[in-house]
Amino acid sequence: MGKTRKKKTRKVKEALSVLDRIPFVFESPESISILAATYNVEQQRMTVTFRGGGHYVYADVPPALWVEFYQAESKGKFFAAAIRPMFNGTAVQA
Repeated sequence: MGKTRKKKTRKVKEALSVLDRIPFVFESPESISILAATYNVEQQRMTVTFRGGGHYVYADVPPALWVEFYQAESKGKFFAAAIRPMFNGTAVQA
């Protein structure tokens, strides 16, 4: 196994180890783009509410990515770099 893969595997394991200590629903008052987000670990479904009023559901989001999103200093930047380009969001009514 290469060094990059080992680092990624370790990062995922570390993220999953804190999964039981972070919320699955939170508001993000410090973010200029994201108002709130929720995560369903069984369905691996993330719902994001944007300050502009849009609500989107993202399917098949791994738990480790939710942890990284939650821990990110900038939720909006992390979302734009790691979630939006990788997962198709479906608009939903609030």
